[in-house]
This record gives sequence, structure tokens and C-alpha cells, in this order.
Amino acid sequence: MKKTEAIVLSVKSWGEADRIVTLFSKEYGKTEAVAYGARKPRSALAASVQLFTQAEMTLAEGKRIDTLKQCHIMRSFRTLREDLSRMAYGSFLTEVCEVLTMDGERDEELYERLLLLLEMIETRNPRLAALAGALQLMKHGGFGPITERCSACGCAVEGDAFFDRQLGGIVCETCRQTDSIPMRESMRAFIAWLEKLGDGPIEPPRVTGRDMVDTEKLLIAYLTDIIDRPLRSLKFIAQLGDT
Repeated sequence: MKKTEAIVLSVKSWGEADRIVTLFSKEYGKTEAVAYGARKPRSALAASVQLFTQAEMTLAEGKRIDTLKQCHIMRSFRTLREDLSRMAYGSFLTEVCEVLTMDGERDEELYERLLLLLEMIETRNPRLAALAGALQLMKHGGFGPITERCSACGCAVEGDAFFDRQLGGIVCETCRQTDSIPMRESMRAFIAWLEKLGDGPIEPPRVTGRDMVDTEKLLIAYLTDIIDRPLRSLKFIAQLGDT
């Protein structure tokens, strides 16, 4: 048996009454576990294996997959599940975490960051918080976009620039390619602010609605390039008319 704090990243039905949950745990990183009987109304595990829930969990180690034996809920993040918009953006965040992390890699810093990001989506503008969260998870995993120097020649870049999705960062006028994306200086300032959101009081930059939309499109396109497949949660968000 092993005990750990964990956050539920995703849940899927299995068999007639069971669920398979993907967890991000404080001690063991990302892992999967089967919760037998969790779909039964009277199951002691039913409330604990809901999306976003933070709980103290007892797992029995298995050859292929662990078995969830006991749970004690620490925080349910119920507001995220009861508000469709917040649930959609929360699902986006947990999916990004799931696809950017490797199984079994302990990362307490990421665990604490994920809790903070879920709280931000629960209490702040969920679209803005989710975008900041995705950017911070990319940066934590070593995929954060380079926005200070040219990704090709390394020279410092001031003012407007271009973004090269293959290089993962801005490029100067000399190094730009035909498919490089124009990136205004205000977008770069917005990204710098998003990277620090949640770390304390930070003066927001002066950005327009256009800056926000263009930055969101750029970061999601770059994220999709990194994981090399579409995100399921983006379809959910699109159905709500939030993109």
C-alpha cells in the first residue's frame, strides 16, 4: 500500500461500475488507478474520484495499474464542476498537465502549482487563468516560448517581432521565415505577465482585446505543436462559445 495526496486529472468509465482515474500525486507524480465500484451511488469512492478533487488516497500497487482503496477529500473544487465555463477551462488545464508530464516523475513544485492554478480558475476570470496556467505548465516542462531574444541568432529583440512555432520563440526581422507569425510588443508583455500570474500582486500590462485573442491563438497553436495532437477540452470550450 502507498499513501499520497493527489489531484484528479481525468476520469473515465470502465466496466459496468468502475472508473479509471488519472492522478497527479504529490509523492509519485502522474499515475493511473482503478476505482472499483465507484460508479455505484453508495460507493465510498464516488465523491472522491470526481474531476479536480484533491484527496489523500491509499493505493494498492498492481502489476499493470494501481487500485484505489481509500480516499479522504481535502478539497473538492466543487465550483469548477458546477459552472460550465469554469469546468471547461479547468478541464483544459488538467488535460495540459496530463499530456505534458511523464508517468511516475515526482514533482512537488508542479503539484503545488496545479493547486494554485485550479484555485485561480475557480475564483478569477477562468479563460485568463487557464491561459496563464497552460503557459506556466509549458514553461515548467521546458517548453515555454522564448520571448526576449531571437530563437535563431540569439540577438536581443526590442519592439515588435515574429514568432516561429518550430523554434518555439520569437525571431528578428533578419531571421523570420515566410510562415513566421507577427507578434506585437504588447503581446510579448502580456505573455510575460501571464507567466507570473498567481505569484503575487503584479501590475497588468496595457493590452487590448485583440492582443489577448491573438496571444491565446498563438499559444494554443504552439501547445498543439508540442503535443502533436488536438486537445479534447478545446472542443468543449468551443461548444460553449468561448473561443
